[in-house]
Amino acid sequence: MKSAAKQALTYTARGLGMCVMRDFTSDCTHLAMSSLKVTMKTVQAVAYGRHIVTGAWVKECERRANLLPELGAATTKFEFPKEEDYLPVLEVESDSAIPGLRAELFRPVDTRARIFNGKKFLFMDAQEVSRHWFYKAESIA
Repeated sequence: MKSAAKQALTYTARGLGMCVMRDFTSDCTHLAMSSLKVTMKTVQAVAYGRHIVTGAWVKECERRANLLPELGAATTKFEFPKEEDYLPVLEVESDSAIPGLRAELFRPVDTRARIFNGKKFLFMDAQEVSRHWFYKAESIA
């Protein structure tokens, strides 16, 4: 998302009382993107089973919130737009295309959020991996 568009969206979201965060955490309920790309934030949103939406979802929330006074806010319950109607378009770089990757695969799935419960992972860069294998090979010899 371009900087100006991101700033405008942040302003709108905060005006609606939404909490806007720079980094994705397990507390986040939605990830707003102009197009779907495989990024760390996207992977986290998918892993946590969160909705990924376009900025148009936030704008629709604003539009609906502005209608409440006209409809009689005391008797009208706010309804969020359906997130599945605001799934961003998948942006695929031809040199790194993943076979079978479709935008629908980015929708929340309840079981996905729990699939790694109780598991621990260690992430290493190439240098750490080579050091790890070197030490392991030394201890075997």
